[in-house]
Amino acid sequence: MDYVASGGRVFLRDIGKNKWAAGSVVLIVVLVVMKMFAIMISDLMRSKGDEAHSYCKLDNECVVVRSDVCGCNAGGTNIAINKTFEAEWNSELLERQKTGRITCLAVISDDWTCTAKPKCVNKKCSLEQ
Repeated sequence: MDYVASGGRVFLRDIGKNKWAAGSVVLIVVLVVMKMFAIMISDLMRSKGDEAHSYCKLDNECVVVRSDVCGCNAGGTNIAINKTFEAEWNSELLERQKTGRITCLAVISDDWTCTAKPKCVNKKCSLEQ
């Protein structure tokens, strides 16, 4: 039995009988599990952003950054932090990316944070839809 990709779908082919069976379900399950993992990592990163990283007084102090290594162009999400920490944050994500232990999805995220704007709410940088 071998796998063949065609038109965005994966098929399992029984070479002996030359029959094709749609393996799309397997691919979908793998993508869903990977997305769930990306969300879990994203939630950890959001909770990691301590008070100093998100403290603000004015809206213009806040910027949008990737919440994890993958970012919105690879199935991830965004968060808002104080712009003072933007370079440090991006550097930390780059170091994590270099480990090669994180696999990003080859899909554009449809998470609301990907189109949100940064705003200072109750002295904390947050995202607004």
